[in-house]
Amino acid sequence: MGTVEWIFGAQGSAGLVIFRRMKMKRLVIVFTALALAMTLGARAANASSILYFNDLNVGTDRMAAALVAVSGSHTVTTAADLASFTTLLTGGGYDLAIFFQQNSSGASFDSAWTAVAAHLAAGGAAIGADWTRTDGHASAFSTAFTGTYNQGTVTVTAASLLTGITNPVSLYNPGWGVFSTDLTPGICAATFTNGDCAITFGSGTRAIFNGFLSDTFTDGATGTQLYVNEINTALGPVPEPATLTLLGLGLAGVARAARKRKK
Repeated sequence: MGTVEWIFGAQGSAGLVIFRRMKMKRLVIVFTALALAMTLGARAANASSILYFNDLNVGTDRMAAALVAVSGSHTVTTAADLASFTTLLTGGGYDLAIFFQQNSSGASFDSAWTAVAAHLAAGGAAIGADWTRTDGHASAFSTAFTGTYNQGTVTVTAASLLTGITNPVSLYNPGWGVFSTDLTPGICAATFTNGDCAITFGSGTRAIFNGFLSDTFTDGATGTQLYVNEINTALGPVPEPATLTLLGLGLAGVARAARKRKK
């Protein structure tokens, strides 16, 4: 059987994947495997299951608005109470857990954070916030609290969180004693004016921790969009249709070449 030299560039890759003088059948198998893997990856990302709980809001819950915005692509479950959140998350089946402790504290909250930590350790994604500034709650996200709190300006630095927002992001206090809390890296994805982290990434970008509460955005649309960006970042990128189309065209071309060789 003949051989072929093929160069294929994938959008978003670090470079070109080069196939040199590979037997035709083997090349077809490689393209088929790549196409299948990318297709299955896109389906998995588009079918993600999200579990959310927030114990109280004084203002408007912008994460709830973000979950409405993404609900066409994802299945969203809002837990009825803290115990339900812990039970549902412990039972498994969720890709992303979002847990905001905004008002109360106690052993039941500690148990919920333990469930979030186990979810992350098992390979899941999570987004969190905690007004109590308990390092044990934040440790699974590879972050901790500095002791400084109630800053009102956030500059987003992570590229994946910048879509549709304008820097800096302004916060306000709708009536909390503590409405924002400074964080230490992890990986800083946004900063307060003093240079401390306002958002951190851990476990790659699967673990996102916020140093502010969900009802503290001066511009509600910005808060909603920032949380949409966080959800998409935590769940990971979805292969773009153009990339999948390009891969399909390459596979079709290889198949046509193989047929011609047989004639």
